[in-house]
Amino acid sequence: MKLPEFVTADFTRKTIALAMAVIIWVVVRQQLQAKATFQNIPVVFTAAPDLAILDHDDPPRVSITIRGSKSRIPDVTAAQIEVTAHIVAIGNAGHEVLLRSRHIKLPPGIDLVDIQPAIVIARVDRKVTVKRPISYRLEGELPRQYGIDVTIYPQNAEVTGPEQIVEEIEEIVTEPIVLNPGITKRFEGIVKLVVPAEVAVHPADVSVAVELYRQHHSQFFPNLEVLVLMPLGSDLVVAEMEPQLVGALIDGPTSTIDMLTASSIQAYVDISHTERPGTFQLPVRVIVDAKNCEVLEIEPIVIKTTVVQKREAEMQNH
Repeated sequence: MKLPEFVTADFTRKTIALAMAVIIWVVVRQQLQAKATFQNIPVVFTAAPDLAILDHDDPPRVSITIRGSKSRIPDVTAAQIEVTAHIVAIGNAGHEVLLRSRHIKLPPGIDLVDIQPAIVIARVDRKVTVKRPISYRLEGELPRQYGIDVTIYPQNAEVTGPEQIVEEIEEIVTEPIVLNPGITKRFEGIVKLVVPAEVAVHPADVSVAVELYRQHHSQFFPNLEVLVLMPLGSDLVVAEMEPQLVGALIDGPTSTIDMLTASSIQAYVDISHTERPGTFQLPVRVIVDAKNCEVLEIEPIVIKTTVVQKREAEMQNH
């Protein structure tokens, strides 16, 4: 094919002129352009459905150098630069990814110059699904006399996530079931399950029913004989007490209180620190010979006690 004469005429000079024009265009373009480097740009990994990315919260970071017009470069921000890579297969947990221009999304009119480092490590694992039992967590306290039975439905949950994380999960725990002293009867609710960020759980929440039962019980024991505690060899004795019987409100495990008798309860007044004869209002003390039992009330809390010399008491008896 023969070229037109206007092309072939003085062809050498025209070729030189075209080359010079291209060189001038390149030089001028470079002079009108600027570069910028952005540090700590996170690399976002995605994966095939059967894979799971680890360390989403701490991805590798790279430096991106870009080029563009001097008027455009100052407007570019790090938030406009995205680095993403899709993982489709793994050989081990540390998967090397060579970053190329296709992995970088830049604003229009901006060119990629360099990526450092060009190779990053993606921590990838196989995705597995297993069943794990669900347990509950309590927070707060009920009134002392109550115990609880907690029922959870369902009792198991499916856990999906990276194999190495899922294998370490022995059970799934609920968010706290909140107790307080004002609760005295059965209640129900929905609580969420707590799992690591890399793991998904199904269902995400469960139904709980909390049954209350009395594990502590209080009972009043009347007509308890009041004994006298005094040191050996004392010259003082109790001549009269009014009243001679007291009552006590005892709290303890229901099974213990049901079996408790007055013979296991001792009421007494202590005259060990009384140094002279006289009539005194002495406090009553009560001891319970039973495990985990507590004296809540004594009625009356003091009794009128007349203390005399032992010789005087013996003379009165004669």
